[in-house]
Formats: sequence, structure tokens, C-alpha cells
Amino acid sequence: MRVQILHLAFLLPWSTTVLPYEGRADTGAQLLDDCASLAADGDGEAQQTPTPSFCLGFIHALLHINLDVLPKEERQFCPPRAITAGEAAQAMVQTLRDSASLQSMSYNAAALLALRSAYPCPTGVG
Repeated sequence: MRVQILHLAFLLPWSTTVLPYEGRADTGAQLLDDCASLAADGDGEAQQTPTPSFCLGFIHALLHINLDVLPKEERQFCPPRAITAGEAAQAMVQTLRDSASLQSMSYNAAALLALRSAYPCPTGVG
């Protein structure tokens, strides 16, 4: 039952707001802004501001749900098993920088699609 609830929570419509505080845009451009400093750091260490810390936690949760909760055939993206949230942030930021269309999507959809683009699954998985 717990896995089913987590599975449903992950697959809910991506329009749900997950932003850390009011007054922030719910777009891929905001996601890029929130996570860009993590990618610049290169080591995945959050700076002493809430935005990179939120980004790191958000990505860590996406990685955990995708790799540890969803069945292999339902994974949305397929990164290396030992990936860190910082490494995923770097790949996600690069993908977001290269795609204006992702930047105009919702925060959650942009994150998922950027990770899916950076870490595509082999045929038959995901």
C-alpha cells in the first residue's frame, strides 16, 4: 500500500506547486535559476541559501522515487545507480540551458523531462 501511494504521488499531474515559498514562478526557468549555482559548484554541495538547498532536496527525492520506489519498467529516467543529486543537478541544468521549451514548462515537468533527456532509459525500461 505504501509503495502504491508513493507511486501515485510521483505520477500525479506535474502542475502541483512544489516551490519553497510564495512569489516564485512555477516554471522550468525558475528551476534553472534555483539549481544553476549547484551546477556551478560542481560538487553538489548546497550553498547557504534556501534555493540551492531546495533544488538539491528536490532532485534527491526525484532520484529516490525513480530508482528505489518505482518498478524498473516504470522508471522515468535511468541514471547510473551511484549518481549523486549534485551530478543530476549538473546534467539537469545543462539540459535546461539548452532547451527554451523546457524552461517554459512547469517546474516539475521541466525537472522530469530534463532528467529523462539527460538519462534516457534503454529500450524496454521506463
